[in-house]
Amino acid sequence: MGGFDACAVSNVLSGSGLSSSAAYEILIGNIINHFFCEGKLDAIELAKIGQYAENVHFGKLSGLMDQIARAWVTCRARARAWVSPPAV
Repeated sequence: MGGFDACAVSNVLSGSGLSSSAAYEILIGNIINHFFCEGKLDAIELAKIGQYAENVHFGKLSGLMDQIARAWVTCRARARAWVSPPAV
């Protein structure tokens, strides 16, 4: 895997309860998916990876809802077409 430089800007306060961590996890997941996985990861896989990072590396025992919602919205926006919500 190669490396990359990224800059993310947000007005959401860290720890504000507005899914800021899920949004960041899915952002980084999409960057890695695009540049290093040829876009092969779907929204559910990205959400599960984000949840794993939050649970294991940050010690926050979170569910999967925030990551799935963020990943689904991101994938839907990228496709610019209506898609069915992911089945979990």
